[in-house]
Amino acid sequence: LGPGWMWVTRFHPRYVKLRSRMYKAPRFGGFVALVLLLAGVWALVAGIVAWTAAWVISRVAAERARRDRADEAARAAVGLALLLRAGQIPSAALTEMAGDCPMLAPVAAAASLGADVPQAFHEVAALPGREGLRRVAGAWRVAERTGAPVASVLQQVAEGLRDERELVGLVEAELAMARGSSRVMAALPLGALLLGTLVGADPLGFLIRSPFGVVLALVGVSLAALGVVWTERLAARA
Repeated sequence: LGPGWMWVTRFHPRYVKLRSRMYKAPRFGGFVALVLLLAGVWALVAGIVAWTAAWVISRVAAERARRDRADEAARAAVGLALLLRAGQIPSAALTEMAGDCPMLAPVAAAASLGADVPQAFHEVAALPGREGLRRVAGAWRVAERTGAPVASVLQQVAEGLRDERELVGLVEAELAMARGSSRVMAALPLGALLLGTLVGADPLGFLIRSPFGVVLALVGVSLAALGVVWTERLAARA
């Protein structure tokens, strides 16, 4: 078509407007991609915080339930040993203790029906925290097979469980400080953000609007969550 046509297409208002739209499209697409990326990173940060909080809450609840079951098992063993040493027959002692410790209700029912009492103890001990009842089942089985008084055998087991619970209580009291420190350290960055906002430094604006700030937020939250999980697992193994 010749140079004239190229000049017309280059400077005609319609083509100038079209060319300007073509130049703006990549910039707009890059801006949208950046916004979506930042939103995804912040969603990941929120997910890490929510998962860590839910994990800690569920773990604390599970440990509290396990500790309560362990205390009840030790209390049941001690009370049962005391009743047997006082002269009560095993079935009556189990029935009386089942009123104070509901976990012994299946064992008391098995004893009243003449079923296998040690097996009933093993079934009750399946839940976490009730492992001490396996020792009670073993003592009961030894007494049945050897004819030894179940009261004297069970007394030794009950004292061992009670001493063990006292030791576990001391260990948990010492570990509570370490757990509390890790949770406080994980929450300190929030206090730093609040303090920076009060002095006018605008740390939230930096974290939200700056890509570098978003990366720092992701790394900081990830490390804090990792520290909390690591401390909780170490405390659980102690």
